Amino acid sequence: MKRKRVPSVRVLRRLLRLDPETGKLYWRTRPAWMFQVKKGPYPKSHYAQIWNTRFADTEAFTATFSRPRNYRKGAIFGDTHQAHRIVFALHYGRWPEGEVDHINGDGGDNRPKNLRDVSPTQNQRNRPEALNNTSGATGVYWSKRRRRWYAQIKVARKPIHLGSFVHKSDAIAARKAAELKFCFHPNHGRQRRG
Repeated sequence: MKRKRVPSVRVLRRLLRLDPETGKLYWRTRPAWMFQVKKGPYPKSHYAQIWNTRFADTEAFTATFSRPRNYRKGAIFGDTHQAHRIVFALHYGRWPEGEVDHINGDGGDNRPKNLRDVSPTQNQRNRPEALNNTSGATGVYWSKRRRRWYAQIKVARKPIHLGSFVHKSDAIAARKAAELKFCFHPNHGRQRRG
């Protein structure tokens, strides 16, 4: 399997411009020396002119994946990269050490103020409600057989039972208290977008 080449931040800044207000990326004009040309009838400047005419100053990384989150991706020198990681590197001057979390849960919102470098565990603690959620509250479910509301939370991949309750509001309160205790992000369990 071919290993992905990760360009330096210096190279990224040579290739792309970031609009921090929108989080959008734009291709910069590329000089001829950036083009590798095997033997052929045309000089590097010919390929640079073709590329710049077509792409310079146009929006980059517009392909979306992972619906419904609308993450964006694009290619640099033949290797595919996620736009939010590129935006993070351009804005902060370093590649993220962990995962890049979209604080508001919108994978298409790549404004630097919406991105944070987190561990996989922290990223999991800022997830929208599960697709199979029927109670409207993350970690809360109704037991038909016992006729009670149950609350639970998963920490380090292990479920923790938080209790059973007559009232749904009490189960939700128990779950929210556990989220605070285990440092979940305040946005955790938000309703999914579109």
